[in-house]
Amino acid sequence: MSEIREEYLIPMNARLKSFEPISQKVSFHGTTLTAVSHIAVIESQFNLDLFDRLHDPSFLATERLTASGESAYIILEVLFAEPKHFEMPTISPDVPVLLRRELLTRIDESWVREEMGDKWINIRAVPTGYLMRREGNRWVFERRRFSPMVGSRVHILSSRAVEDFLCVQDGIEIGQIQGFDIPLSIDLEKLVRYHAGMFGFTGTGKSNLTSFLIRRVLDFLPEIRVFIMDISGEYISNLLDLFIDPEFSTWIFSTEDFEDNASRLMESQAIPETLWTLFEENNLQLEDIFPLVLEGSSIRTFSSQDFDYTIQFLIDILRSQESSSYYSVAIRGALVRLQNLLSSSNIEPLTPIRVLEEDQKRSLLEILEYLLSNISEKSSLSRQILLLREECINPPPLPTNRTTINEIVNQIFESRLTVFYAPEPYDARKIVSSIINRLLYLKKSRGYRTPVLFVLDEAQEYIPYNVRKEDFTAASSESVERLLRQGRKYR
Repeated sequence: MSEIREEYLIPMNARLKSFEPISQKVSFHGTTLTAVSHIAVIESQFNLDLFDRLHDPSFLATERLTASGESAYIILEVLFAEPKHFEMPTISPDVPVLLRRELLTRIDESWVREEMGDKWINIRAVPTGYLMRREGNRWVFERRRFSPMVGSRVHILSSRAVEDFLCVQDGIEIGQIQGFDIPLSIDLEKLVRYHAGMFGFTGTGKSNLTSFLIRRVLDFLPEIRVFIMDISGEYISNLLDLFIDPEFSTWIFSTEDFEDNASRLMESQAIPETLWTLFEENNLQLEDIFPLVLEGSSIRTFSSQDFDYTIQFLIDILRSQESSSYYSVAIRGALVRLQNLLSSSNIEPLTPIRVLEEDQKRSLLEILEYLLSNISEKSSLSRQILLLREECINPPPLPTNRTTINEIVNQIFESRLTVFYAPEPYDARKIVSSIINRLLYLKKSRGYRTPVLFVLDEAQEYIPYNVRKEDFTAASSESVERLLRQGRKYR
C-alpha cells in the first residue's frame, strides 16, 4: 500500500489551516440566487521548488478519515500560492523608512536560508467535488461532497494521479496538461451531449481550442452536425481547410453581403498569426485561398428583412417579463389566450405571422390590442407589440431570394458544418433565438434525431448578467437557457 500511495501522493509538509464558505448573490429574470462555494487555506513549509511548482496547475489531496474508518483524500485545485514571513505584518506606513528597508532586506535574505521557522507558504485552493480512495490495490476517484478537516495533512497529487484523475481511458487526445507533460484525453460524446464552456482572457486561445475540438468531433463522430454562431469572425479562418474542401459539406450564412467577393470575405475575418506564419513558411497567399471558400462552400446572406416574426417570438418576449414586469397580470392573461389560440387553431408556434389565415390574424390582433390597452405606450414592450401588430395588418413585402430561418435549420441538419457570421450582437441574438426555437421544435414534435453540436462564440452576448427586451438579450437568454436544459434530451 505504501508504494501505491507514494505513486499518487507527494509529501509537502503542509496542513489545512481553514476551510470557509464563500457566497455570491446573482439576480436573474427577477429571481435572486445565492451561489455558495468554499475556499481552503493550506499552510506549507516554505520551499522554493514547491513554490515554483505551485505556479503551474496543481492539485492537492487532503487526508480525511470517514465514519467507516477508511482513509480517503479530498481533491483540491490550487488557485494561487503566497509566500509569508513572520515579520511581514510589522511593515506598515507607521514604520520609519530606514527600519522598513532593513526589515525588507532581512525578509529578502531569509527566502534562501535553510531555517524554516520564519517563513511558510499560504496556498489557497478550491474543492473539485472529487474524493480519492483506495479500492483493493488501486486508487479510484469518485464524486463526493466531503468537507476536509482543519489540521489534516495535505499532499500534492503526482503526475500519475493527475493523469488518472483528469484523463479518460481510451479517450481522444486533445493536447497536453500544462505543468505535467501529460496528454489530455476526453470523452467527445459526453462533450457533445452536455454543455461545456471555454473561459480565458483575450488571446489565450479559446477559439483555437474550440476549433480544434470541432475538428475532433467531425473526425470521430460522423453522425454529428456542427453549427457555429460566430460574432468575432474567427471560425471560417480557423477551419479554412474544411471550407475549401468541395467533398466536405459546409454552409456559410452571414448578415453581411459579400457579393461573391473573396477579398471582402477575407477582410471580415480575424486571421490568427499562426495561420499567417504557416502560409509564409509555405510561400502561400491567403488572397489565393479565400476564393476557394466561395467554390467549396455554399454562402447565403440573411438580412433583418428575412426575419420572420412568429407567435413563439411573442411568447418568448412575454415569458421573459412574466415574473418581473409591472404588467405581469396582463402578460399572464395574454399568454393563456395565446396558448388557447395555438391549440384551437392547430397553429405551430413557429409559423410566421405573415402567413396566418385571416381569422387567425384577427384572433392574434385581439390579443395584441388587449396587451396594448394594459401596458404603458412608452414601454419597450409596447414598441415590440406595435411591431407585431404591423406584421399582422400590413406586413412588408418579401424580398426576392430571401433566406428563412427554416431553410437555415434545414441546412444545419443536412450539412456537416455550418457557420453563421453575424458581427452585430443585436442581430445575432434575434437569429440565435429563432434558430434554437425552431431546432428544438423539430426535435420535439417532428422526431428529428440527428445530433447537433451548437457552438456560441462570445456566449456572454446571448446570456448577459442584465437582460433587456429592446436589445433581444431577454429573448436570446430565454432560448439559450432552454437549449441548455433540453438540448441533450433530443440529441
